Amino acid sequence: MFFGEKLKELRLDKAKKGLREFANEIGMTPKELSDIERGHEESPKDIQWIWDIVYALCIQSDMSAQIELINLWKEPFTMKYMEEEMPRMPFHPHDKDGDCLSADKVDELTLWLNDQAVEHNKKARKYNEEHGKNK
Repeated sequence: MFFGEKLKELRLDKAKKGLREFANEIGMTPKELSDIERGHEESPKDIQWIWDIVYALCIQSDMSAQIELINLWKEPFTMKYMEEEMPRMPFHPHDKDGDCLSADKVDELTLWLNDQAVEHNKKARKYNEEHGKNK
């Protein structure tokens, strides 16, 4: 388990807070927090930030949860890979006017998403190689 996974687990299980509410509470945007939880961005290394999280998670008296979270937070960051093949969307996408996209447009969007995953993985591999990390 990496830091972001543990943070999300604790946010949902202990604090029972949604992403937006929790992000606001710790002074982040929902996107920043989401990227950290998914392992796509490194978490801030400011000690005050981790204590803000401990309090927002309401784990001040749970020493084992604190220690596990802090130990994961202190580990060197490794970018998490996205799935090589993005699954088919479980919903039917709409355009900005609310009209359903055609099958061709959905296929085009799916290809674009797959390209984004491939590009992210290239960046993750490069980052991990530069920092001596393994997958």
